[in-house]
Amino acid sequence: MSYSKCTKVKFSSEKYAKDHIPRILEKKKKRNKNVPTEMGTYFCKLCKSWHITAVYSATSEAYNSKVQKLETEVKELKLDLQHSVDQDWTAERRKIRKDEYVQQILEQNRVLRKKNKNLENQYDTLLSKYLVLKKLVEDAGHFNV
Repeated sequence: MSYSKCTKVKFSSEKYAKDHIPRILEKKKKRNKNVPTEMGTYFCKLCKSWHITAVYSATSEAYNSKVQKLETEVKELKLDLQHSVDQDWTAERRKIRKDEYVQQILEQNRVLRKKNKNLENQYDTLLSKYLVLKKLVEDAGHFNV
C-alpha cells in the first residue's frame, strides 16, 4: 500500500478555513497578485483536514497581462526562429552558390587544359613539319650548288 502525504495548507475545521479566506484575498491584493474570483473549502480524505480552493477568472487583469506577455514572447520567439531559419538558408544558399562557382571554375580549367593539350600537340606537329621542311630546304640547297 502506497502512502501519499498531502502537501497543502491544512485547517482543522471548515469554519477556520472559511475564516482564513479574507486574509488570503487581502494578501493577494496587497501583492498585486492574481486574485481569485471564487474561493471555497473542501475536506481532504488523504490528510483528514480542510483545505482552501480557488477559482480564477480568465478576465482578471493579472491573467490578461500574463497572457499578453506570453503571446508577445511567442511572437518574438517565432520571429527569432524565422530569422534564424532565414540566416541558415541564406548561408546554405551562399555555400551552394560558392560550390557551384567552384564547379564552374573547375570545368573551365578542365576545358582550358584540354585546349592547352591540343595546342601542345599542334605545336609539336608544326615543329616536326618545320624541322622536316628545314632539313629538305637545307638538303635542296646542297644539290643546287
